[in-house]
Amino acid sequence: MRENPRKALNRLKRNLIESEVQKISEGLDSSNAIVIATTLNELKKLKDPLHMYRAKELLSHESDLVVTAALKYLNAMNHPISVEEMKSLLKRSVKVRKEAAKSINLIGFGQACKLLGVFLGDVSSDVRIFALRSISKIGCDSLSEEVMKLLDNSDSKVKLESIKTLLELGENVEDKTFVDMIFNASLPDQIRLAALKLYVLNFVESLSVLKKAANSSYPPLSSGALELMGNMKCDDVWEIFKLVLSNRGNLPSKICSALNGALKNCSDKLELEKLAINYLDHPSLKVRIAAFRVVMTSDGAYTLDAIEDFLNSGDRDMKAVAIPFVYKYPSEENVEAVKRILKEGDEKTLVPALKVLRRLGLKEEAVRDYIDKRYPSNVRIQALKTLVMTKEVTDAELENYVESYDLLKFRLVALEGLSRIAPEKLLELEERV
Repeated sequence: MRENPRKALNRLKRNLIESEVQKISEGLDSSNAIVIATTLNELKKLKDPLHMYRAKELLSHESDLVVTAALKYLNAMNHPISVEEMKSLLKRSVKVRKEAAKSINLIGFGQACKLLGVFLGDVSSDVRIFALRSISKIGCDSLSEEVMKLLDNSDSKVKLESIKTLLELGENVEDKTFVDMIFNASLPDQIRLAALKLYVLNFVESLSVLKKAANSSYPPLSSGALELMGNMKCDDVWEIFKLVLSNRGNLPSKICSALNGALKNCSDKLELEKLAINYLDHPSLKVRIAAFRVVMTSDGAYTLDAIEDFLNSGDRDMKAVAIPFVYKYPSEENVEAVKRILKEGDEKTLVPALKVLRRLGLKEEAVRDYIDKRYPSNVRIQALKTLVMTKEVTDAELENYVESYDLLKFRLVALEGLSRIAPEKLLELEERV
């Protein structure tokens, strides 16, 4: 009885990955710190579990770059380290201490919580922030009082992270603490918006504060509030959305936020679509794209015209957002537009164009050009997937790619393609690879 080709496919995949790991791991013996760190990062991406002992040795490397890469690798593998090894990192740079605080789960729970208490007193705000995140992640209730003290910290980032941690630990935080941060004009935008988002997530009666923020004269805050209104019931916030979208003179950021928020929570899109079509010709690219997404949620009278306009625009972002909709509306004009875009060779539009051709099962000569190594890896992979789907690649070509191509992901795609086109060749290939 002939062996199931799927078993051969899995073995071939494993062999290719192991071969790649072996080749990459040679970098661990380099005298160059950048090479060692890059090697660890690549091994982490490949989920390689075979070099954890070596990574532990590298925790004492003189280069902070190597030490942080070793910690990230060990964390990804969830491989434990000793308390002594973790404590030794307290004497290293801020960069290393940050990664150590992030990787505290690699030691036992009790010792981890004790050490996180030390990290909370670090001179670096960044280290304290990572420590707070770890406290939330592993649930160190014993540190609640220490975290509570940080609510008075002068660094707004530390204060905000402290609030998050207390909420994760099940502690109560007064809503006034949030409101004071949200409407404090002296704080950075991202802090105020993060506080607003946190408030909405944790307080049931948050709509009044959200409306106040939406009506703020400060654009970043009002725009952020409009986006967050997408999490509310449409009936509660529609009038605010409608008011914003009825005035084309509003700032683009505010219009975009209103369109995005309403699109998220309003199931009846008819009235929203009527407002959105007024922005398809707006001077702001972001506004036009947000309006287009609203129009695409229905089969209204403007849908086909909008797709055609976007596909034939001179802007690659507009083309990129319209291309996926050609699968749903594959008119001759739309398909020809995608083929024309494909020949333009713009990286932003190549991937969605290749995906649409693949989904439609359409053959196009230009696809083969994008396997060339001068193109980004994602483009090359999508091109090969398309050739496999449309059967425009031979089993001999796929075998050659598996055996000699430089990109592992590309070789794996070629292998999958071979299993579809000529599964009987897998056993022969296994003898050579």
